Amino acid sequence: AMDGFCTASQYVDIDAQFYSSFLNYQVLTQLSQSTEYRLVAETFSQEMTREWGEVKGRDQKKVEKIEAELKRLSVRSLFRKHIENDFFFGGSQMYIDIKDQYEKTDLPLLINNKGIAKGALRGFVVREPLWSTPAEYNAHDALSDTFFRPQKWFVMGKIVHSSRMMTLITRPLPDILKPMYNFYGISMTQLMLPYVQRLQSVADATAKVITM
Repeated sequence: AMDGFCTASQYVDIDAQFYSSFLNYQVLTQLSQSTEYRLVAETFSQEMTREWGEVKGRDQKKVEKIEAELKRLSVRSLFRKHIENDFFFGGSQMYIDIKDQYEKTDLPLLINNKGIAKGALRGFVVREPLWSTPAEYNAHDALSDTFFRPQKWFVMGKIVHSSRMMTLITRPLPDILKPMYNFYGISMTQLMLPYVQRLQSVADATAKVITM
């Protein structure tokens, strides 16, 4: 699955432009402390969830129950963090927490009374992609709709079926690059890096000229 090659530029024999390989989560985490990167992620996630949405239906009582449940579970703020993670790290995962199923996370989540009984939804948990990696994926049948799509994830050693993890990837990569990026996408932080570095270098050079 091309897990071993160092950079995409080396593999296709072209000169590296910008950053042609995964920066790793340690670097991306450090960059998330910088104002230039943080403001983009925070502003975008805030705007994406600012007006949120409206639940519509013929039964107003059901609509009110759904809206109350969305508020109780803090779904709006969770999605805001979900989007923010995607900007910083190239992806994010939201775990669907079902009562009495912690030992069954390796099994598919059934959308019925057996899978999610009334009152069984405990909430959602948003996690950065650092804590999970594919445990099972199809790398042999290119005609299958599961090709290079993880069916199960290792989450700190615990196997979780993909149906229990709402994985957000807004900037997906070609299949050949997916293993190198832990089967997530490319982060906006990595795409911004060369431009921010130029901006910072110009600002530093200008400051030196003024203060000399």
